[in-house]
Amino acid sequence: MLIKTFLCGCCNYLCIGCAKQILLYLIQLNHMSLKEDFKQKKYQLVFDNLAKQCGGKPYGLYSWDFYYYVASGFFLEKEEITRDFIKGFFESIKSSNRSELDLRADNFIRGIYLRLLKKEHDLNGKLDYSYQARYVKQLFEAACFLEREDKSIESQFFMEYLVIDFVNGHLKSNRNESLDSQVLALLNLFDFSYFSSEPYTTIDTVKNKQIVHSSKQEKYFVMKIKLQQKLSLYQESVDTADLAISTIKEFHEQNDITILRKKITALMKLGKIDTAKQMIKELLTQKAEWYIFADLADIYQATKDIDASIRNFMIALLIPPEDYFIKVNVINRLATLLNDTDPEFSQVLFNFEYNLRKEKQWLLSEDLQQKYNPNVQVDVKKLKYRCLNMLYRRSKSIKAKISRILPNGKSGFIENYFFQFRNLMFRKEQAIVGTPVEFITIESRDKQGKISNEAIFITKGQS
Repeated sequence: MLIKTFLCGCCNYLCIGCAKQILLYLIQLNHMSLKEDFKQKKYQLVFDNLAKQCGGKPYGLYSWDFYYYVASGFFLEKEEITRDFIKGFFESIKSSNRSELDLRADNFIRGIYLRLLKKEHDLNGKLDYSYQARYVKQLFEAACFLEREDKSIESQFFMEYLVIDFVNGHLKSNRNESLDSQVLALLNLFDFSYFSSEPYTTIDTVKNKQIVHSSKQEKYFVMKIKLQQKLSLYQESVDTADLAISTIKEFHEQNDITILRKKITALMKLGKIDTAKQMIKELLTQKAEWYIFADLADIYQATKDIDASIRNFMIALLIPPEDYFIKVNVINRLATLLNDTDPEFSQVLFNFEYNLRKEKQWLLSEDLQQKYNPNVQVDVKKLKYRCLNMLYRRSKSIKAKISRILPNGKSGFIENYFFQFRNLMFRKEQAIVGTPVEFITIESRDKQGKISNEAIFITKGQS
């Protein structure tokens, strides 16, 4: 019946054309069978069948069959499935004409090549950091081998994964800094457009909500800027930041803030202090976070405006969140600045930093150990309100009454000053219309983009 289907229409014999059709049909049937077995993870069956079929010459297999051969071998951890073995396949087909179907299979074969590279790194690189230099070179070779302009799902996904995973790990480890220039050169092999601009989502099963994470393209820009700054390539980092801001339509995980802060740091290093100060003040109207106030304090210190620097470090220390472990550097900087004018409070702050670092078993510098005074006790609540009173004096606090509570129950107005309940320093149940309060103000931008003064560090006043 199969033969009859392909008999030549004008005669009753099997011509060469019909024979080719039969052969193609049989190949397709075999391929579908392999595909189904592979999907069911019958890797040993697939590998054995193809090994028997090729008779010890796997390079003679059709592209998709070769893919199933190396993929099954990879999952079975066959010793003969190596990156050099896959390279050999591509050498063997270099001069052949490749159909669109062949090219698709080739891309999946490249994906296995990258899986092998990742597996090799997992076994070696995380145990021995000296291995990283060789791994950078291997990623270089892989990038060239995989033809970076290729947008295939399989090879691009793993290339993205390997590069982003490795560079991110390199930056986090803060080791092997001698490799920074090589790692940056690796990133420079890729144009930003190579990396996916699509964010990905995960589900928080505890809170039962969807979390949107940044795209590979966002991560590429952030990592490149960090490496450029580690290598003191400040103008290049400014250019990369500008390109990121103009390219990415929607940022995630506060990458826009990270990139702008890095740009501001670079501008300071380039001596463009006024531009940096203006940018940081504008950023604060959009995002009044503690670390941005710390950035502004750095700028004021660089311009010798010590009073303004102290004031902004105090804001950084007091503003939510009340997690002092993440603010140990702010505490140190504030203690150092107050050392001449208020040595007693400076000592309390140095002891506070010492206690925090010791509790987390972090490194205690020789300088901090010398400054620590075991006779000085730290009362965190008293420290907080002492810092607040100093801030009130330095910032000329305002006394007024709450005039309105908004329907959302999370914000309101103190006369003409907008405030948020998270900035109350007393119980929110006590915040009702007519309650006297004391506060300082910062500039903020509302939803319409208008800048106004917002009340923060709101304490309950005298009736």
